[in-house]
Amino acid sequence: MFVKPGDPVRKGQILGHTELNDIKLQYDLAKQSLESEAALNAAKGHADAWTINREETEVAVRKRNAEKSRLEWATAMEKMYQATHKTQTELKITQQIQYDYWKREYENRFLIAPVDGVVSEVLLEVGKNVNFATHVFTINDEHSYSLPVSVPAPLAATVNLNDRLPIRSTTDQSVTKAKVESITDDPQSVGMKIIRLLVPAADFPASSRLQLSGKKFDVLLPEMASRETP
Repeated sequence: MFVKPGDPVRKGQILGHTELNDIKLQYDLAKQSLESEAALNAAKGHADAWTINREETEVAVRKRNAEKSRLEWATAMEKMYQATHKTQTELKITQQIQYDYWKREYENRFLIAPVDGVVSEVLLEVGKNVNFATHVFTINDEHSYSLPVSVPAPLAATVNLNDRLPIRSTTDQSVTKAKVESITDDPQSVGMKIIRLLVPAADFPASSRLQLSGKKFDVLLPEMASRETP
């Protein structure tokens, strides 16, 4: 844990992280494999060298300065090293996929502040178990309100980061717009996404801001609008 209640934080700041040792090892190994070019460069060097050898041998055979068997040998060696180079190139693609996976797993171990604000709660201690949906920190942001909306993945695909979506209070029917802050998988439901919206506090009358906690809103998504769904 890198913060405590009362600490001001900025969006993107690291608040803490879960256990890293095993993940960091896999990440470092994947990075080392990806960055190592020795085998790929060696295979390319051999393939290029045998291409030159084969071309020179072709000229020599045409001039009757070399046996045809020598050309067949050079051609076979060229093809062998070209195949080796192709295998090494395909291996790099696999190594890139592995690196991207472990990099993502490593970065997901860090708890990042989603907004500017002040830490009001730290709900866990070091050594406690967590899962994807564990509530660890509470950050108060007096300038905006955060609204998580769970929707089917195909519907979430119609929304982009920083889009501004109309929202309507289910109690007083007041309408305003909220900015799409993030789109993530819903850990509680397969095939669902969580769209997190930020609503500026200034969009609400000062007299109603204290009653906003727990209030329900309808969110109008682009696909819904195109179908004229109420």
